[in-house]
Amino acid sequence: MTHFAGQILEEAARREGDRPLWCDARAGRWYSARELARWAARIAGGLRTEGVAPGMRVGLCAEASGAYVAAFFGALRAGATVVPFSTRSVPVEIARRADASGVRHLVCDGATQATCREAAALSEASVRPKPLRLDALSGPPLQGEVPPAGDALLLFTSGTVARPRAVRIPHRSLVVHTGHLARHALPLGREDVLLCALPLSHSFGARLVMLLALATGARVVCLPRFDPEESLEAARRHRVTWIPAVPTLLSDLAEAAQAPLPDLRGCLSAGAPLPGAVAETARQRLGAPVRQGYGLTEASFSALDAPPLPPVPASVGRPVHGVEIRIVSPNGEVLRPGQTGEIHIRGPHLCSGYESDGHLEPATDAHGFLHTGDVGRFDESGRLYVVDRLKDVILRGGYTVYPSLVESVLCEHPAVAAAAVVGAPDTRLGEEVVAFVVLRRRAAVSAPDLLAWCGRRIGAHLCPREVHFVDALPVGPSGKVQRRTLRARLGEKVSAAKGP
Repeated sequence: MTHFAGQILEEAARREGDRPLWCDARAGRWYSARELARWAARIAGGLRTEGVAPGMRVGLCAEASGAYVAAFFGALRAGATVVPFSTRSVPVEIARRADASGVRHLVCDGATQATCREAAALSEASVRPKPLRLDALSGPPLQGEVPPAGDALLLFTSGTVARPRAVRIPHRSLVVHTGHLARHALPLGREDVLLCALPLSHSFGARLVMLLALATGARVVCLPRFDPEESLEAARRHRVTWIPAVPTLLSDLAEAAQAPLPDLRGCLSAGAPLPGAVAETARQRLGAPVRQGYGLTEASFSALDAPPLPPVPASVGRPVHGVEIRIVSPNGEVLRPGQTGEIHIRGPHLCSGYESDGHLEPATDAHGFLHTGDVGRFDESGRLYVVDRLKDVILRGGYTVYPSLVESVLCEHPAVAAAAVVGAPDTRLGEEVVAFVVLRRRAAVSAPDLLAWCGRRIGAHLCPREVHFVDALPVGPSGKVQRRTLRARLGEKVSAAKGP
């Protein structure tokens, strides 16, 4: 059976007709699935006129909007592979990634046009990518089925601990897994309204907001860029029922909330470990349960703590329908519930592999399992708990320190808005535990007080030995904390205090 991701929008157009589904909140403009599908067909025709043939790769660098949705599906309808670029990317980054992925056409909007033009000028490819303005990209509607000649998506990993990798996502992954999420995982319906404050250039926003909403008939209220006050106002005005968010975004929403959102049914956090204190603050201030999901660019939403079961704090839930998850020891032994090891994943949602110099590198082992590099465990009821990233684990004097545990303890302090913990080289212990802390508005606490706070809650071998106060944690386009940036900062002059 041939799978085509473009059918997700086309089936929504047939099913939902002219019913408004997508709202650009800042402009107050609603689009129906039928309108978006017709727009996508015209964009596909425009891309074909510009020389895009099936199997080619089309870059997409635009703010989240109805136009982005139309461009995404228009490129698929033209038979191309979509290569999204974050609107926060600098020209040289876009140029390098476009060259590495063979992008020859770069679709942009008014907000990104200058950046994309500069990126095209910086390209070192034999054929530089051609910037195309989204609002001017139109041609005779491309009708009829265009068999996909390549992957649906080429996504770059977030690069929180290493250089980003190009991940090839096949059409089957999007079609089959979106169907499994819609039918078996998250009970969204036509009465639901999702707030989209996530970038659609990343897996979380693209798959759980854009694709899942179209598959279920849920409406989407979209903002081009995240702003906590504007997001809360839009959520209240449009009676939002679900908020998908990364932990940093969720923390900002909770901090800005003046009153609970009356129509909110739940928040779904993914992309990074969610400190318990942040989840509880969000639950109280936003007025709805906070659930977690788990996935990677290579294996989006593999587990979900979904209704109708009550949310379980710290758990990312059970494997999604069709997904198999194992916990494996360093020597390859499949571990029992309660034992901690690396998370391995197998299922139809997996990527087809990594792009490397035009070749496909496998992402799975001989048995079809993706080795995630994440540490986790199952409980006796089959719920998954993600402990941390293997590469983030700190080895301090023979002890294993999970940064997520220390971060959770720090975030329980009433003065702390956010925290990130990294390892610093130490001649005696191998690595030392260092914390970067963002304080709440108008809050104050000293480094010794925070160190004492940790000392009363976790063992001395787990406690930070340095606390660096910063105005904000560095985050990438997906909202994940950039730990490699924090490690690089350790040599800079910042406000710091040594622990005992």
